[in-house]
Amino acid sequence: NLAAVLAGALNTVMGLPADTALSIVPPENDLAAEPARDVTAAMARAETDRPELRSARDRLKAAGAGIREAKSAYGPAVAASGSAGWRDDDFFPTDPDWSVGLGISWTVFDGFARDRRLGQARAEESRQQALLEQLRLQLRQEVWQADLKVKESFEALRSAEALLADAEESLRLVQARYENGAATASDLLGVQTSLARAEAIMVESRMDCRTALATWDRARGAALGPIEPDLKLDHD
Repeated sequence: NLAAVLAGALNTVMGLPADTALSIVPPENDLAAEPARDVTAAMARAETDRPELRSARDRLKAAGAGIREAKSAYGPAVAASGSAGWRDDDFFPTDPDWSVGLGISWTVFDGFARDRRLGQARAEESRQQALLEQLRLQLRQEVWQADLKVKESFEALRSAEALLADAEESLRLVQARYENGAATASDLLGVQTSLARAEAIMVESRMDCRTALATWDRARGAALGPIEPDLKLDHD
């Protein structure tokens, strides 16, 4: 049931109906060694590639444009007009006719409305600048925490491997003793249970490693890559 629920959640994230049939190919065993990571370079990449920061920078630029627009209200407004054509008393006009106009208007006093708009625009720019800096620090923290999580998960994986190896050896010894009549069925069932528990811990540890690596890639702004080689969708 849990596997079915998670498959439905995966479909929803990909924009598919929850009941779409999935055939997921297990990944290769590429967790033999902890991958090398450069936290400083990852932080720099996150500040460049994370879409949240790009969006925040765009909002800051828009706030700057708002200030320029508010400042433009202090200058004169210039309007130009022009027309050209032909006019005459006859049906086919032959006399050229044209006009050119230029108008200039300048607001002397508007009840300090321009000052308020300019102040609001400057406050918005300051707010967007603060939000950008806060987001930048937050993303750097995410990269730092993701690196620590990868390290922790691989250390837990090494411990799980040792636990599994110990459980397998215990089963081998107790099974040999059981075959020679030196151990009971309860002893054998006990070590088999321990082995099953160690195998479950091993699976969870490998899943935690892959989750930590995916979180690391997301935190530094790296694309997860295409899913076509590993994921087949069976739907109409």
